[in-house]
Amino acid sequence: MEDGGNVYKIGAFSATVKEPLWMIAPIFVVGVICIAGAVIGLLMLLPWLWFAVRGRLRERGGLFMRIAPLLASAALGVTMVIPIMAFSASGTSAVHQIADIGPTSIGVMIASVLLPLLALAGLVLAIRAAGARTIVRAYVIAHSLGLLAVSAYLASIGWFAVRTWTM
Repeated sequence: MEDGGNVYKIGAFSATVKEPLWMIAPIFVVGVICIAGAVIGLLMLLPWLWFAVRGRLRERGGLFMRIAPLLASAALGVTMVIPIMAFSASGTSAVHQIADIGPTSIGVMIASVLLPLLALAGLVLAIRAAGARTIVRAYVIAHSLGLLAVSAYLASIGWFAVRTWTM
């Protein structure tokens, strides 16, 4: 939250805590990288699929290198959006979907594991794909690094292999 030109975060018990810009800027940059990477990946999905069907991506890193960060973004969405929707719903049935062992809670757990694995796979494949264009490699590396930063933060707060039914 911003007040009088200073940036504050809302802490425990609704207390505001002033945060310096050098601590806020990396969070903003990672967020922009993840959102821009997902948008670019969605826009490029059809051309990549077209070239993959024609066989033109095999010697250029392959299709999986290009869509691994996009799949990791989808896993991030599942990991974060489903619990947020359940906690913000007005009824208790949505909370029970993630509080009990079932398809929804197991889906969140699987997505929280796939997020760093897919991001790491995209990063490794982009580094190893010498035949891929530089712009594609740069996109995959930047998007994968942004997603790995998010997954490292989520792991630090206990959201790796999260079992929502034990919370």
